[in-house]
Amino acid sequence: MEEIEILPNVKVKAYFLEDGANLVGNYIDLDDYVGGSWHEKEDKVLHITPLLVCLKKSYHNDVLNYEPNLETKGAWAVGTIDHNLFQDKVCETDGFYVKEFPLNVELEFKNDEFKLKIPVDDTVVYLVGKIDLLHNREHRIEDLKTFQHFFLPKDVSKVDIKYFIQPICYTFVANHTYYVNDPITEVYVVCISKKNLYTKVLSIEYTEEVGYACYKWLIERAKKMYGCLKSATIPEGEVSMWCKFCNWLDLPCAEGREHLKDILEPITLESTQFKKKYPDKKPYYRRDGKWNETKLFKEFKQESKN
Repeated sequence: MEEIEILPNVKVKAYFLEDGANLVGNYIDLDDYVGGSWHEKEDKVLHITPLLVCLKKSYHNDVLNYEPNLETKGAWAVGTIDHNLFQDKVCETDGFYVKEFPLNVELEFKNDEFKLKIPVDDTVVYLVGKIDLLHNREHRIEDLKTFQHFFLPKDVSKVDIKYFIQPICYTFVANHTYYVNDPITEVYVVCISKKNLYTKVLSIEYTEEVGYACYKWLIERAKKMYGCLKSATIPEGEVSMWCKFCNWLDLPCAEGREHLKDILEPITLESTQFKKKYPDKKPYYRRDGKWNETKLFKEFKQESKN
């Protein structure tokens, strides 16, 4: 209980319930905004989204039944709410929009022939996904992506490649199934800030050649993932800037741990002491993939030895 002066000579006592714990569950059920029947695990069904990120992470999520904490569920809920807000509004104002258009592809994995409807060893493996927004009249798909504001892409070169590949694959599949005679021609990625809904729309030039290349890449990953799941073989980790946010870092992941050594600033006793003395200065700078000591940090270390 703290005493806070809210006006001159007026004080109140206040405290956070349960020492400031996250009590969002007292007001809303975050599970209402996370997952749903579409994302429930099914045998012989692969979702497109997990194939676009590190397969080792997706494998652990599937096998170990990853259960997100409240903060992660909250971030997902904000993304879902933003998706629904944009989807519902444009569908309300423009009747040619269709939201959550489902794609269902039957796969075979042999002879590098990527056909859309072939049995696999007397079974069928399905690859499924949903197009966030499809505009029938304009022949356009729009893939909605929500970002923490810090990660909102500043220019096209900073956009994660998976945000290109996913809508391109959706377009390829749609054009070879439901839209053979009236193909999709425009591909948008709608980048939305979770902070203030600042929205950038990325337009991707689609060609059949690019579509086929992305689809082939996706099928190879589907093949690898399905094989790993069936044989209980953990796939290799795929390092990226997202390794430091991985929910499986406590599991053995040599690839991720080695990558983090490279991308995270070194921490030593001297650098810790340096930051205490110079809180606004940096002991290291990164150039050409390597960490180098700053001039001031070198002088600090030399002074410490004397």
